[in-house]
Amino acid sequence: MKYVPQLLPRKDKVGNVHHVAVVYDSHDNTYVGDIRGGSRIRMFDGSMRQAIVALGEGLTPHEAADQAILNYEERKS
Repeated sequence: MKYVPQLLPRKDKVGNVHHVAVVYDSHDNTYVGDIRGGSRIRMFDGSMRQAIVALGEGLTPHEAADQAILNYEERKS
């Protein structure tokens, strides 16, 4: 997968900014967006990361980011 520099950060209903990271999946020829949140957890390699709270997939980076945001908002309600 290849990292795609991200679009504008989006905000949730409360006003918290969520950055949507987007990568290009060359196997499926799609873009995958993810939103991370919560407290950081230690990974098996020793690095610290936040958990993925929503994913989205699309044919363009904007579509993947928008889908991730929609999935995040549906999960919250």
